[in-house]
Amino acid sequence: EENQKAKAKLLAETRNKETEYQKLLAENLANQKQFDEDLFRLESELRITLDPSLIPSPRRGLLAWPLVNIYITDPFGVRPTRFHKGVDFRASQGTAVKAMLLGTVEGMGNTDEMNAELRRAGKPICGSYGRWILIKHNNGLSSIYAHLSASIVKIGQSLETGEIIGYSGGTPGVNGSGYSTGPHLHVGLLASQGVQIRQFTTSRNCKHISLPIADPKAYLDPLAYLPIL
Repeated sequence: EENQKAKAKLLAETRNKETEYQKLLAENLANQKQFDEDLFRLESELRITLDPSLIPSPRRGLLAWPLVNIYITDPFGVRPTRFHKGVDFRASQGTAVKAMLLGTVEGMGNTDEMNAELRRAGKPICGSYGRWILIKHNNGLSSIYAHLSASIVKIGQSLETGEIIGYSGGTPGVNGSGYSTGPHLHVGLLASQGVQIRQFTTSRNCKHISLPIADPKAYLDPLAYLPIL
């Protein structure tokens, strides 16, 4: 009888956790849709003139892979309801993330940092990139690494290609995961001249956070510069 009670309790707890998890996923997807709409409007208004001569031509192997084991889950490009501005890699929580090219840490932050306070106040949360790092390279490119569970660098720090900068995250509900539906690493590549770090004051849910924004023309396909698999 005690055994049956214990099993019933465990089953109920598991169901409750699954319900909470599904609720969190739905919340993330809804908030991400709103965030993407706000970000599209803001970035479309930037209208930064880019000098093509300052953007390296695509060349496979110009960048190094950001992870030891490579499995691409979502490439760069147009989707039915949005434009994916980077590449998603499968990475379990806590996987080491490496700089794809030597450079300097231009900025870093965590768009989840105020979510606990927002939830207590009954306000919509902001997730976006979660914990992110932006590296400016010396060839006109900048790279962003997002949904990190931890970062181990600081702004202004010089980095070598392949140097560990942090650890992957993305598990929903874990600080730093942002609008993520599962563990992974998001990597973006941009023309440095077209990216800025700004407070997102025009966002409905994310007025309090700062993050990298860019002219839509500044987003580049990382796979055009990474090694051939």
